[in-house]
Amino acid sequence: MPANGDQQQHQQHQQHQQQHQQALKNEADNQQRGLPGVRGVGHGTLHVCGSQR
Repeated sequence: MPANGDQQQHQQHQQHQQQHQQALKNEADNQQRGLPGVRGVGHGTLHVCGSQR
């Protein structure tokens, strides 16, 4: 069983989750600063992969 592809996918998934958390953090920072219109820009695009279970 070549588990190589699985491992690669797993790494990509972890990387994606890190990006996602970063986006959430950025979003919170922007909200604290009261910046309008930033919400959902970086965040929504990262959500597409559907990795939320």
